[in-house]
Formats: sequence, structure tokens, C-alpha cells
Amino acid sequence: GHHVELTRTSYVTGNTLLTQVYEGDTLFVRADTLYDVSDSLGNDLLRSYHHVRFYRSDVQGRCDSLIFMERDSLMHLYLDPIIWNASNQVTADTIRVQFHQGVMESFRAAQQAFVISDAEAKTDSIVGPRRYFNQLKGREMIGRFQAGDLRWVRMVGNGELLYYPVEDKPNGQVMGWNRGTCSNIELRFLNQKPQGVLMERSADSLFKPIQMVEESEKNLTEFQWRESQRPFSKEDLIQE
Repeated sequence: GHHVELTRTSYVTGNTLLTQVYEGDTLFVRADTLYDVSDSLGNDLLRSYHHVRFYRSDVQGRCDSLIFMERDSLMHLYLDPIIWNASNQVTADTIRVQFHQGVMESFRAAQQAFVISDAEAKTDSIVGPRRYFNQLKGREMIGRFQAGDLRWVRMVGNGELLYYPVEDKPNGQVMGWNRGTCSNIELRFLNQKPQGVLMERSADSLFKPIQMVEESEKNLTEFQWRESQRPFSKEDLIQE
């Protein structure tokens, strides 16, 4: 570790772990090297490099490089970034997460944005691998959270959508397959489930009963469910 008081600059390298305490929650960041610069008002700019993983109860992620700007409550993830929230997974070339008063408020995923959510979360009683995933991909994606839950996603440019409607009852089963393409897609969620879809500009959509869906149709191209890489606790960061 090294600290320069004159420039308020610090870095640590080798087996590093940052603990950032918020009201009611704590962010843990692990990386090969952590740099921290404080301005005259005490605001920190944190840079984390190589094999970055982080855990908070409402959001987890990994990437090669991460920058966190305390003054703006902004987290930037670069080089194969991925974030998880509840049953959702987001990937892109770069991802920016906005916090407000310590709570995750929104995200922006740029270039090759892809969001995946478990269509059977909270409904699937089958023991074994998951079978159906709601999916949305395109050039750029903006998402908003409320009380820690993903509520709204807007895909801008080259939008592709695949989702599985679920019966509206306790332990309801997947009843269909819906695939669509258009320039822009807006998807709203309630209790982690798609509740409304708006497709703009040259929309094309197809619906099938689930019994008619072929195995090759279940996922969009470049689909990757990477839950095995997800940290579920602070201890997962340390043990990896």
C-alpha cells in the first residue's frame, strides 16, 4: 500500500478489499489494485483494476476495470462488464450505474446491450436447471429501478425481444413464447415480470404456445446465462 498526503492519493495492490458503508447497506469491492483520490471536499474517486468483483445486497457485478465517483454517485464498469439485480443480468461493452442516496436508481448499458431475466423466478417449483429466460438486446439500453427492483427498460437501436408470458396466478406456469424485433423497445416490469411492451418503428412480433416452441428458438443469439460467476455474498469475493 502507498499513500501521498499532499495529493490525497492512495493505492493498495495484492489481495485487496474495499468496504464502503451506506445507510442500511455495504458495498464490497475486490480487485488486483485499488486507487483512491480525494478532492478538497473529501469526495473520493475510486479506480479498481483487473479482476474486479463487487457485492451489495441489491446489486452484484464483475468487470476488468471499475471507476466509482463518490460526488456524483456514479459507477462505471469497463471490459466485459456484467451486473446482476434480483433475477436480472445485464451485459454490454460498458455499463454505468447511478445511485441516489446510496440506493441504485438507474443504469445505462452501451453497445451490445443484453438483459436476461429468469422467466420462472418465484414460480418454478421444478428442481434442476432453469428453462426459460426473458431476453432483450440491442445497441443501447437504459433501465430504472424502484425500491431495488428493475421497473423499466428502454432499448434504443436494433431492438430484439424474447419473453415468456406466465399465468397470472400463484405458481403460474409459462404459457407462451413471444419474439419481436424493431428499432426501439420499452419493457415494463412488476414483481420482476414483464407487464407491458411498447415496440416502435417497423415492429414485427410473433407469438406461439409454449408447446410449439423448438429448442433452437428458446434463446436469442449470443445468449449467455452467467449466474455461476455471480457473487452472492462478501465471502464469495474472498474465496474466489
